[in-house]
Amino acid sequence: MTDLIPPQRTAPGPVSSRLIPLLAVACGVAVGNVYFPQAIGPLAAAGLHVSPAAAATVVTATQLGYATGIFLLVPLGDRLPHRPLLVTLLTLTGLGLCAAAAAPALPPLLAASVLVGATTVIAPLAGPLAAGLVPAERRGVVGGTLLSGSLAGMLLSRTAGGALGDRLGWRAPYLLAALLSLAVAALLARVLPSASPPATHRYPALLAQPLRLLCTEPELRRSCLYQAAVFAGFSAAWTGVALLLTGPVYGLGADAVGLLALVNAATMVVTPLAGRQVDRRGPDAVNLVCFLGVLLSAAVLAPGSRGGAPGLAALAAGTLLLDIGMQCGMVANQVRIYALGAGVRSRLNTAYMTCAYLGGSVGSWLGARAYGRFGWPGVCALVALLTAAALARHLRVRPGSGHKGSPAGGLEPPAGWRAGSAARRPPARGRHADDGRTRAVAAAEGPPRIVPADAARRGATGPLAGRPATRALPGVGRTAPDGDVVAGVHGGPAHAAGDTAAPLDASADPAGGVAAPLGASADPRGAQVARLGVGPAVPVLALPRSWAVARTALRFTAEGTERDPGRRVVYADELGGLAFLADLAVPGAEPPADVRAVEAAAADAPWMLRTLHAVAWTASLRAAAAEITVHHSTLQDRLTHAEHLLGRPVRTPKGRLRHQLALAMRQLARHQ
Repeated sequence: MTDLIPPQRTAPGPVSSRLIPLLAVACGVAVGNVYFPQAIGPLAAAGLHVSPAAAATVVTATQLGYATGIFLLVPLGDRLPHRPLLVTLLTLTGLGLCAAAAAPALPPLLAASVLVGATTVIAPLAGPLAAGLVPAERRGVVGGTLLSGSLAGMLLSRTAGGALGDRLGWRAPYLLAALLSLAVAALLARVLPSASPPATHRYPALLAQPLRLLCTEPELRRSCLYQAAVFAGFSAAWTGVALLLTGPVYGLGADAVGLLALVNAATMVVTPLAGRQVDRRGPDAVNLVCFLGVLLSAAVLAPGSRGGAPGLAALAAGTLLLDIGMQCGMVANQVRIYALGAGVRSRLNTAYMTCAYLGGSVGSWLGARAYGRFGWPGVCALVALLTAAALARHLRVRPGSGHKGSPAGGLEPPAGWRAGSAARRPPARGRHADDGRTRAVAAAEGPPRIVPADAARRGATGPLAGRPATRALPGVGRTAPDGDVVAGVHGGPAHAAGDTAAPLDASADPAGGVAAPLGASADPRGAQVARLGVGPAVPVLALPRSWAVARTALRFTAEGTERDPGRRVVYADELGGLAFLADLAVPGAEPPADVRAVEAAAADAPWMLRTLHAVAWTASLRAAAAEITVHHSTLQDRLTHAEHLLGRPVRTPKGRLRHQLALAMRQLARHQ
């Protein structure tokens, strides 16, 4: 299992052509330090004169140390310069591996294994480092290079460790791993550029934030549960495989465990396909298939206890299916947590990977105990039980409650809105509080309407939803029964303050709602909702001023379609300086050149406008990919094509600002 989640950072300058391959090698070496003990556990048991089950706790200790390192040391990547941090960690890893190779008994080996696991957390640190060293258009390629290095380390370490240990003893793989770690540390000390710390947060605050996210984000907790359960089954299975192949049933050496691990190289081909399926169907659908695949792998692995060629075939097929299910499920889980917020991606990753490796360490311990008491069938039953528990939780998820992107793919949502959940009225307190005042609502179509302004605070869905009005409230001066009103006016000429306001059309929304977010409908029967511009909360006598601002906000709304992506409802309070652009858009005038370029590019592909819109109005490329539910590599390919058509960049800071202005002017030109 790998853990590369590179956040967006601006490249400081040109990068040596040797640096990215070296970082990929560093990731492979570091990840391999976690996995090669799985292949040599029985050899260590014989050399230290302990039971195989007791020696299997070395794997548990290493993974427990890795989880600890992710939680305690990875946050330092936002606090300390990368070069001394990575070099120090790899040096400590090499020293810990030397101590493990010289361990005279099991307790010192366990202590050294915890140290090795805690300090070999290079992969989650190298991802953010590499992302900050290259231009935005190369980050997808660089991330794939580092991921390939990590997967290669995971696969080859078990093969090389088993083969070397079978010939030279269990200490030899530790010495080789120590030599590689120290050599990579020396190379990184020479090649890595010096850089200032990217953040100045205090260390206790960095540690507290992942815990806070776990407490406040249900989707993060769900993803952590899924990966912890499946990775626990994965670790239990591989702990049991080593004991089975070197036991009396097969009587093979440790090199057989490594050769079996090579079968899982097919995972490197399958995981990109899983990413495309996540783009098309969403992470929940892919998670379901992965759970079913892991359950099937437990059944396929069960005949492995029979021995012989049929048993080896069952082990090869079962471990391959298990590895595919685990890695593809991780792709889906990461896409889900990416959507929770680009600004906290590293801290989400810390919480996620810590839980995953805690699950893996528990799974290794349980696998050794299950094999010692029930044999190989007990290990298969444990894999099935852990997966069934996660599947049961997954089946409780309501359709559509998972990641579907942002609720309103336009201007930044008002405070209180959240991606992946129903759009909500902004908080009752703060700049959106009514406090006895009223809001004007400029609608693109439909009759003037009046709804209670505080109805949204009663739990109705939709940003302006409220209970249906039972009668007409003629005149702006009349108030609703609870004292507040929101007046709805046409998007055309201004209505006088004394115009009669018709009652809310109950057929449009039985629940009383008058607006819905992008892709949603307030009417359960699927009725479309008009675009709405919402003015600021003002006293009743100041409604004409709120109407004027609401009509400006209306011009920034969109239909929420592929041709006109964006939010159906825009609060004037959220426009900020963009509102001044409305005075520059002269009705009937020819659109600016950048707007014409956007229209020409939109004619090239149906996904173009929605993709450009997401890139302009989200905090990062990762967040944009999450909003339109595509993999980040797919987004990079789309943007390369889009920039070719536009003739200008959209991923640089200056290009993004220019692109935002072009899209805002396009909205104003379309809705004059």
